[in-house]
Amino acid sequence: MCGIFFWINKNGNVDPARARDALMTMEHRGPDFQRLLLWDGQKSALTPYENFADGPEQNGCFAAVGHARLSIIDLSPEANQPMPGPGGTVLSFNGTIYNYIELREEFEKEGETFRTSSDTEVLLKWLTRHGLTRNTDLNGSWAFGFFDPDRKTLAFSRDPYGERPLYYYSDGDDFIAASEIKAIYRALGNPVRAFDPRQLIAFIGYRNWPTAEPGKTLYHDIHQLAPGESLFFDLKTHTFESKHTNPVEAYLKPHPDAGTITQDIKRAVTWRLRCDVPIAVTVSGGVDSSAVASLIDLGGDTAKRITFYTAKFPSGVSTDLPYARTVADDLGIELKEVDIPCGGEAVETLYRLSKLFDMPVPFGGSTFSTFYLYQAISADGNKVVLNGTGGDEVFAGYGNEYIEGAINELLSQMKFIRALTFAMEAVKQGWTSYKALALMAFKKLTFRPRSNLPLKNFVRHIKPAFRQAAELANGLYWGRYAYRQSLTEVQLSDNVRGRLLNYVTFSDLCTMTNSIEGRSPFLDPEIIKYTGLPVRDKFFKGFNKYALRAAMPETVSKSVTWRRSKQGFTYPFDMFFKNNRKTIIEKITSSDLLRELFDMDSLLAAMKGFVLERDIIMHMYSVAVFAEIYPCKLAPAE
Repeated sequence: MCGIFFWINKNGNVDPARARDALMTMEHRGPDFQRLLLWDGQKSALTPYENFADGPEQNGCFAAVGHARLSIIDLSPEANQPMPGPGGTVLSFNGTIYNYIELREEFEKEGETFRTSSDTEVLLKWLTRHGLTRNTDLNGSWAFGFFDPDRKTLAFSRDPYGERPLYYYSDGDDFIAASEIKAIYRALGNPVRAFDPRQLIAFIGYRNWPTAEPGKTLYHDIHQLAPGESLFFDLKTHTFESKHTNPVEAYLKPHPDAGTITQDIKRAVTWRLRCDVPIAVTVSGGVDSSAVASLIDLGGDTAKRITFYTAKFPSGVSTDLPYARTVADDLGIELKEVDIPCGGEAVETLYRLSKLFDMPVPFGGSTFSTFYLYQAISADGNKVVLNGTGGDEVFAGYGNEYIEGAINELLSQMKFIRALTFAMEAVKQGWTSYKALALMAFKKLTFRPRSNLPLKNFVRHIKPAFRQAAELANGLYWGRYAYRQSLTEVQLSDNVRGRLLNYVTFSDLCTMTNSIEGRSPFLDPEIIKYTGLPVRDKFFKGFNKYALRAAMPETVSKSVTWRRSKQGFTYPFDMFFKNNRKTIIEKITSSDLLRELFDMDSLLAAMKGFVLERDIIMHMYSVAVFAEIYPCKLAPAE
């Protein structure tokens, strides 16, 4: 993984020095090599930053293309980027094309020659020949920009799950795109950051970055390319359009066969081990990471570069470590246990992550613990890490909305008794509740979208100027229509407009902050088809992810394969809140940004005893901390 940067100015006013500074804000993404190329609007070839003289002989600077490289495949200088192509074209690419060997072999059969062994050169030749018309033939995780100065075009693309980020800013003069938001703001001269009030309220209420509108961010002037989307920029008119060229839905297949799950995951794992650097594999003791670890060929040469890691929490925090140790014993692997601190250093970690992430940090799941784990993995010299992200979304590892989808699917097939018995089993297993099922029935009868924003109960405590934004924030709940969708439809929504986009964004930030590349075998495009499995293959005999469990190699103990509960690397944020409650309250009540948004005293008083009081207050605290680091304001409510 790497950092990419593009800046187009229609008047030739790109500032080379500022562009260089913007690129270097992402040095952690690419510590091995950085290069900035500049274009004067006339020549076919771009000029390196060091050789660009902005004088009478220049027509100004109309474009900058930058890259910060984390060397993973072909470590030689010849594989550095931005990589030049025919006719002055230039590619700046973040990510990995996992099937680059197979694509290269196709080219070589046709007489093509290569000067490197990198996946970047394969992608460059692919784009030169096909453009962005055959993105679904690429198996990888990517965000790239392909600049053609002769045709005066710039094309961007992002992988189907959005594993690699691409943010952009556009006004009448400038178009700036980068792997991280901080690079864009640096190019703009570090202005005061303006939050979109609706998005910010949704963040506080949903306790996560809003993803229901994948092209939006928390900032009113920063957008992002949606998963599976391509953007085509015309430098002649300074206009652009976006198209869904490789959405998740494009990889679905009718009637997927659960009998091929093992071979598909094994191939996905094998391809994600393709690299020339040391590799880490995380093992939490859950089904997903255990499946990944168990399908690695431990007898091959690649295995000599692999180290297995798990998280070790203080006593009483997590029950997963014994399961991770069981998997290690089953597979005969050495498991390195990383101690996860859960004390006073958490406040310092929040400040650090806030600065690095460019957004307020969600207090949920494995936010802190994964950061600590990847920090240790990087310190050991690893540059690639495999994880189990995506298993829950593809094979149905969640309750609530997924249960609603499953019931809808069964009802649409006229399986009324099966739907009833499944609903009762779901309540028994704790996947949902009778109250939630009653609400689902009410929504189906009234055709009213589901509202899941806790702050709707406290709208009167939001300042009048932003109350409409709070009402509109209800529309940013990804599962609003789960009451009428099939299980497959719910999963697809969760994949690109729900929780998964949060998880892959967080994974990218956590890995790249530590200069390592994260790879997720379950997000392989050939595995997307299993979201189309019938309900019986997802929920059966009191188990979720049934087909994945049934496909688990027998080398893994049944106590791991068929365990019902899991914690993963979940951090004890309840302990954080308890230990820092006074500091948290003081911080949010003194925040000018939050006071502009809320009638703070009345809001805190009204929330006392509310079931999500702690979670909402924690996320208000995250916003307050972020606003202390970066100058922020609220954009006018639309």
